[in-house]
Amino acid sequence: MIALTGCLAVILIALLLAPQTPFARLCHRQLVERPASALAKFRPHHIIYAVILIPVMLSGGEFIALLGPEFFAAYAMELAIYVDAVIVSVLASTAASIKAFAGSIRQRFNRLSSRKSARTKRAARKPQRDRMPANYDEHVPAMPMAA
Repeated sequence: MIALTGCLAVILIALLLAPQTPFARLCHRQLVERPASALAKFRPHHIIYAVILIPVMLSGGEFIALLGPEFFAAYAMELAIYVDAVIVSVLASTAASIKAFAGSIRQRFNRLSSRKSARTKRAARKPQRDRMPANYDEHVPAMPMAA
């Protein structure tokens, strides 16, 4: 640990007192510019993950023991939601594929099974009698009579 602290002190002195040397430029590029460009690519959800995961990784089992079953229940529920979403999307795409496949098979079968048959003539309709309307209540006399 002391060697790391000494190495960082040497790098800091080189960056402050001799910024134009090749060593200082290399240290500046590797220790300042590259991490800054990587941090610029972060989005808010990356930072939230880091804030949550860094204490979990540093404290190890103690953090999980403190949170106990609630932590595992929340984690399992989140995973279950993701797994459910994946299953639903796989089933939907499979159903669409099966529907398209069945349609193509049905189309091929219909093409093969359709036969050109001779057209038959329709039977002529019989002329129908004149019918009286349903609301006609008066009796029509067959022939006029004198009184």
